[in-house]
Amino acid sequence: MTKTAIVSVPRLEPHRPPPGPAIIANVCKKIGHQVDAYDLNIKFLNCCKEIGLDYYSFDAVWDEFSKLEGEQKNVLDKFVAHWANTIAEKKYDYILISVFGSSCTVFNNLFVKQLQLVKGSAVIVAGGNAVHSTSLVDKDYCYGQKLQDQGLVDHYITGEGERAVVDFFAGIQGPGIDNNYPVQIDDIDNIPLPNYEFFNLDEYEYLYPGEREVYITGSRGCVRKCTYCDVERFWPKFRYRSGQSIADEIIENYERFGITRFYFTDSLVNGSLKAFSAQCEALTKYRFDRPIRWSGQFIFRDRRSLPRDHYEMISQAGGDMFYVGIETGSDRVRAEMGKKFTNDDIEYQLEECSRFGIKIMPLMFTGYITETLADHYDNLAIFPRWQRFVADGTINGVELGSSLVILPGAPVERMIDSHGIEFVFENGEANPRLWWSAANPELTITERIRRKLEVHETAIKYCWPVWRQQARLNDLKQMILQHNLHKEPSQKFFKISQFKQT
Repeated sequence: MTKTAIVSVPRLEPHRPPPGPAIIANVCKKIGHQVDAYDLNIKFLNCCKEIGLDYYSFDAVWDEFSKLEGEQKNVLDKFVAHWANTIAEKKYDYILISVFGSSCTVFNNLFVKQLQLVKGSAVIVAGGNAVHSTSLVDKDYCYGQKLQDQGLVDHYITGEGERAVVDFFAGIQGPGIDNNYPVQIDDIDNIPLPNYEFFNLDEYEYLYPGEREVYITGSRGCVRKCTYCDVERFWPKFRYRSGQSIADEIIENYERFGITRFYFTDSLVNGSLKAFSAQCEALTKYRFDRPIRWSGQFIFRDRRSLPRDHYEMISQAGGDMFYVGIETGSDRVRAEMGKKFTNDDIEYQLEECSRFGIKIMPLMFTGYITETLADHYDNLAIFPRWQRFVADGTINGVELGSSLVILPGAPVERMIDSHGIEFVFENGEANPRLWWSAANPELTITERIRRKLEVHETAIKYCWPVWRQQARLNDLKQMILQHNLHKEPSQKFFKISQFKQT
């Protein structure tokens, strides 16, 4: 029997077992493999706890803001060596590594280098969104190809793995197998679901002590094309499961594992109103012995497009807390981002959530490419305007993300030339955080930093709880340090075309 290890690497959220590896483990089991799964992210968090080191202190390392050195380097080197040796000793035929995002590549690079020294005859395969990723300078050379060229993995798989993994083990050189040309799966109602039996569900740092929580995927892709977001690069087409299918998965995990909390991986849990309403109806009809709660990323819409009693229905079905990308308090900037709702629409939906006990965490960032000082003041104005929703618990936090990062594959990348955007270059790559726009020259890096600090100060002034505030301010500190290495003015910046010529 073929022995296969499924490994996920940091950084991931430590609050739930990873769904991608749980799906691939299930796929491998269905084709007859003996399967073990290793979530090195949660094991690293628990390792940090044991030695009294802050797991989140590594965020700057994962984001490549700071170098790995000192105590952090010693701890990570020992951890990587231990788990590479532990997995190698099991003599697997295949070791499949899930590299979920760009913040996983630092750990993964260390891990596969160590694994190559001890793996024996095992075949190493990398998958996950990061494997598909490229840079602003070279959009044809993906991370998976780089790993393969360096001899760190034998194969890589891009795109959705449920079908590609089966093809790989059948010897089929299909889309996404050792190439960056995956094909989407159209029917996601009938693909294998995550099987969490491969993980120790008692290991996780659940957000609600004593309540297990897992991920649910109801859709892939997004109904919106927000200019700053790169989701369309990975999933150009929006696809969704039936509401009944989603409800059935929730009920199965409740009955099988005693899970009472669920978090949706969807870009938007309510991307399809039809499926979302059917899901809520099915959950309302099922007689749970204990109440369930579910959360996820959620879209506010134009209030006129919402069904009657919409939020009452969500509450009755167990809808608990939603992360809503309002992004800014400027209606003008939000519209330019591709968002189709206004501050008045937001306020109406906050009132509805308040009526039915639904919690909201706004997701925001400063420094969009067209943001003016007047837009910034509009942004600050929402904090006193909606303070009453903080007071009654409807807004139970706010995520103040980084200033605009220009991501490869996001629509904003296609605006680089039209807005005269130039970058600081480091080690042959354009730094997606350190940019300047000829079309909006007052929005310098220094000004974006100032505005972000003012947003933090205003949120604190009006008692808005800032989610992971220390980590977000540490990110800003690292941006300041990077910026100080490349002082403005604009002659320090280059167009991507200019850099390629040099």
